This record gives sequence, structure tokens and C-alpha cells, in this order.
Amino acid sequence: WKNIFLIYNARVKRYLGDKTIYSEFLKCLNLFCQDIIKINDLVQLVSKFIGNNEELFSWFKRYIGFSSSEVNNK
Repeated sequence: WKNIFLIYNARVKRYLGDKTIYSEFLKCLNLFCQDIIKINDLVQLVSKFIGNNEELFSWFKRYIGFSSSEVNNK
């Protein structure tokens, strides 16, 4: 999974096209990894960066184990 995630991150970085925006994307992941934000918050934040790319966003939600039923369980 690590290699797959590295490839995915490279695709996100290329999609975002800007180092500052990519850095903000990574900050969201960091907040989640430190248990500062919940999975619903992470998905909402990340959607602002990659939500317009259905393939990247769907893969991201699958990778973190997010299901649409969790939206109702805030």
C-alpha cells in the first residue's frame, strides 16, 4: 500500500499543480493523522482540493475507509 499511496500522492501533486496548495492538502492529512480532526472533517477539507477529480477523490475515500454512511454519524 505504501508504494500505491506514493504514486497516488504524486498524482495529487500533479493535479493540484502548486506547491503551496499541495502543502495545504498535506496539512489536512497531518491533522487527521494526529487525531485533531475526524474522518468527516478530513473528507470535507480534502474535497476542496481534489473533489472535482472524481477518480482521485473516490480513491482517497476508499483508502481512508470512508463510507457515505459516516456523513450521518458526525
